[in-house]
Amino acid sequence: MTKNPEDVIVKKYPILTVDALVKNMQGELLLIKRKNPPYGWALPGGLVDYGEDVITAVRRELKEETGLIAVDVSLFCVASDPNRDPRFHAVSLVYQIDSYLGTPQAADDAEMFGWFSQKHIFPASFCEINVSSHEYAHGWKVANNAGQLGDIVFDHKKIIEQFYKKEPILTSTATPNEKPFEVRIPSCWPVKPVIIHL
Repeated sequence: MTKNPEDVIVKKYPILTVDALVKNMQGELLLIKRKNPPYGWALPGGLVDYGEDVITAVRRELKEETGLIAVDVSLFCVASDPNRDPRFHAVSLVYQIDSYLGTPQAADDAEMFGWFSQKHIFPASFCEINVSSHEYAHGWKVANNAGQLGDIVFDHKKIIEQFYKKEPILTSTATPNEKPFEVRIPSCWPVKPVIIHL
């Protein structure tokens, strides 16, 4: 018996994405300025392709957007707040890139890239940052021309804050009748984060 199309319930599922935390020898973190909405600075990353494993996905996204080749990759955290991406419910596996090959170049979805120190990411005022694009090759440029650091999109600023604290965190956003919970994993634990279902 054929069902009436109006009777068919389409169930939605979260979209799976990956993000990369890349730090240089000076301790600066690599961010890209997005060409597409939502506009602003972000960690390199993107959607996991169908049939692709997540490690391959984060390596592919990093190479497509920055030209870097990830060598050592480790899971840092899982970001799953349903409101973290204004476009759709996206669950991101955030990977720390412990070593990489190459020199970054902005490409694909990245308009430009920048190496940001911790003090550049979190101050309230504008600051000078080291950014690069096809137009401004490996030079210094004032933030109000490149995009202010307050324009870090998604929940990436929170992820970066946890990265600098070296405390991987798994979060869950509760429904109105539930209490949110967080599972903190101390940096001294010789284990990788795991997803905990409650």
